[in-house]
Amino acid sequence: MLWLWKNLLIVLGWPNEKFVFEVTPELSAEVSAEIGDFHNELRRRVAEGTYENYGAKWPGAKNMYRLAYSSHLASAAQYQANNCVFEHQAWRYGQNVCVVNSNSSDNVIRQCLRDWSNSNTFNWSLADEAPIFNETMGSSGHFIQMIWAKTTHVGCGIKNCSKNNRTTTLFVCNYYPPGNCIGQPIFKSGRKCRQREDCGDFEESNCETDGLCSTTFDRLAADKLPLFIESDFDEL
Repeated sequence: MLWLWKNLLIVLGWPNEKFVFEVTPELSAEVSAEIGDFHNELRRRVAEGTYENYGAKWPGAKNMYRLAYSSHLASAAQYQANNCVFEHQAWRYGQNVCVVNSNSSDNVIRQCLRDWSNSNTFNWSLADEAPIFNETMGSSGHFIQMIWAKTTHVGCGIKNCSKNNRTTTLFVCNYYPPGNCIGQPIFKSGRKCRQREDCGDFEESNCETDGLCSTTFDRLAADKLPLFIESDFDEL
């Protein structure tokens, strides 16, 4: 019930919204680029129809957007990691969270990205139908957020934390616009984009040569999202 209430608040607007101070992300530009590249390679495979699951290829996606790395989302992710908050947060972002019993940041990031990308347990036989996200897909949620077509930005944070008297590493990635929206298509089935008209989900969109859509329209700035949301309802 609390989950439903918080999701309604996301749609209707949170009370007492406020910014917090910017947090400096700990990930280097090189590592941030590697995170973006990993996501976009997976998204490219889905877009061109070469992604396979349970021995069957998925249909292509004609509206799959390339992810840009966002320092705003990275700051929010780093804020959560710095505070060793292991649970998914009810922010206005999509989010993947990973905890690994290791203090090697590079190994943790690679392991988490692999685990998320391999978490798809859903056996789809989609033909030409658009895959619609529903309640039964929760176990595949990390993977689906990674390939949610209309997501355009990602940003991540990492921190060593103590959990159950053990040193662990917490890795958090935030996504915007968020995916995993019940009743919404994960992507539009069809051949990967070939022209600008295939990429009509956002302003200033183009189809790139690798079949991914791109946009210079900054939804994060346009929607004026707070870095972090505090609410009287958080303590319920």
